[in-house]
Amino acid sequence: MAKILYITSFLPYDTPFAGSKTSYRILKNISKNNKIELFSFCTEVEVKYIENFKKFCNENMNISLIDIVKVNKITRVLNSLLFFFMPAFLVARFSIFHLFKLKNRYDFIYLDWSQSVFFGYVLSKILGIKVIYSIADVITQSLERKYKQEKNLIKKIIFGFEYLKTSFIEKRLLSSGKLIIIQSEKDKDILINMGIDKEKIVSIAPYFNQDMFFEDKCNEEKTFNILFWGAMNRIENMDAVDYYFSTYHALLKERIPQYRFIIAGANPPKSLVEKYEKNNTVYITGFIDDPSDIFNISHMSVVPLRLGAGIKVKTLESLYMGLPTIATDVGAEGIYIDEQDGLYIENNEELYLKKIIDIYNNYNSINKSNIHNNIKDLFDFDKSLESIDLNLKNIEGVK
Repeated sequence: MAKILYITSFLPYDTPFAGSKTSYRILKNISKNNKIELFSFCTEVEVKYIENFKKFCNENMNISLIDIVKVNKITRVLNSLLFFFMPAFLVARFSIFHLFKLKNRYDFIYLDWSQSVFFGYVLSKILGIKVIYSIADVITQSLERKYKQEKNLIKKIIFGFEYLKTSFIEKRLLSSGKLIIIQSEKDKDILINMGIDKEKIVSIAPYFNQDMFFEDKCNEEKTFNILFWGAMNRIENMDAVDYYFSTYHALLKERIPQYRFIIAGANPPKSLVEKYEKNNTVYITGFIDDPSDIFNISHMSVVPLRLGAGIKVKTLESLYMGLPTIATDVGAEGIYIDEQDGLYIENNEELYLKKIIDIYNNYNSINKSNIHNNIKDLFDFDKSLESIDLNLKNIEGVK
């Protein structure tokens, strides 16, 4: 049984947030056969779950909670100023105090999420032990897209500078790991092309919400519902919605009778809500505890992303709920299925619009149950947990 220092950028608990949910499941699984000392960062929206999380730790004999450090906009800015030579994203979680407090001996560090990669790297050097990086995507790719898409000159310069720093540093940080766990074969290929030893890299399927109940209720609807699903406080999601409105919304109102665009996800900007709250062709849900009903009344899903990196959980969840899904290359990356399985990939605006209309015209021929079942089989998170377990056992020094 190994002794592991588990460091995570998000509170590892069953919250509504994807990062927390993923860490929670990985932590629970690793703690079955290993002794865990846990150090967690925690964002503002996760704070209300801290007490329940502490109870969970107290009930698990193999988890010892070291500390939870709350982060906010001020701490993020301070970290980016203190480590000005580092990409801001990779130092978003850092605690100088805990660099010297965490002195116990461990077999290795398990570092969850890119926001605390630099913290884990420095700590591994101080303690002289191996580190495993478990990351969701390649930050260099994400920043490159932001830089290329940005129209504002000042922001473009900032993103360009961050991209240059990240392209230089991310490879060096990740190369220090004994093992790198990434969430798609596509990202594994990117890391290999960056020059990271492929023997260090393990690709797993990402966690996504499979607790939702699939039931096609579209026949009960008077409107034809097109869904965009995602946390609306994320820049890439707001950009995608703005792009959809400016490019497709007006045309679809003309061409699809009873058309309605549903924007489902937490924290929609106030400006967006106020603009469309009285518009009967737009429905903005805000946070939903169980999104099953919204998926089940939706006829199709759109993922017109231009920003971000890594495999898109929103796309997997749309497909899991049986929705034919039209995505850009960015929205579909890492998901290697085709139109027969419900995923339509298009970047050309005219062809993207045509695919939406084609699905509307041929909707009765779509087998939503087949789409649901295929994704359920192809992206099995239990197999990912088994893969993590196997690779941890193979780490040198772990019995």
